[in-house]
Amino acid sequence: MLMMALAMGFLFNTGSNKARMALLALLGAAGVAFLFTLSRSGWLSFFPMIATFVVMTKRFRVPLIAALVLLAIVVPHFAPKEAHQRVSNTFVTWKTYNVLGSKIGIDESTAARIDSWKVGVDRWVKRPILGYGIPAGAVIDNSYTRVLNETGIVGFAAFMWMLATIFSITRNVNMTMPDDEFAQSMSVGFMSGFMGLLLFSAAAAAFIIIRIMEPFWFLVAIMAVLPELEKDAEPVA
Repeated sequence: MLMMALAMGFLFNTGSNKARMALLALLGAAGVAFLFTLSRSGWLSFFPMIATFVVMTKRFRVPLIAALVLLAIVVPHFAPKEAHQRVSNTFVTWKTYNVLGSKIGIDESTAARIDSWKVGVDRWVKRPILGYGIPAGAVIDNSYTRVLNETGIVGFAAFMWMLATIFSITRNVNMTMPDDEFAQSMSVGFMSGFMGLLLFSAAAAAFIIIRIMEPFWFLVAIMAVLPELEKDAEPVA
């Protein structure tokens, strides 16, 4: 999802037709891999990622919405059977929840992720200030209550500050470097992927998964230094 967001960021900002064709091919290959992850939380993260693109790319807003409608029609017919089975298995009743007066049955995996929020909050109230330390001593499949358990409200506040700072840095690049093709591609793509990652983190401890965090923090570093690099590149009068 994060790599697809970056590819789309460059697709919408490049002036080269050859680059567009290469990026479209990359997106197609990544899209197939994305479906075969069979990650339902990953699939859900696609929606805030795309919504961010719709908000940030005014010039391509209408074509993007049209492409999304087309994808919504086409993908269910061409998605692999494994993806169809993964979706249908979500509602195989293993545990029942009462939602707004209606009973909804879901599978064991989804129930475990929902219950991990309750476990996280129940454990946190016993040690609310500094938490239990790392690791917290319980399996918690989301980043938010996991941080609460491990570091308490003090660590959670720092975690929220970190996320807000990443958002601010990326937005600053997007707003202050409007004529820089690379900066616009990176900022729009990374911001969209970041929004998707925040939702994904509600069902997975994404911020401790090395294969996600290695490229993520490298991209954050790029966002942080881009304004300084532009200043260094300006000719001295």
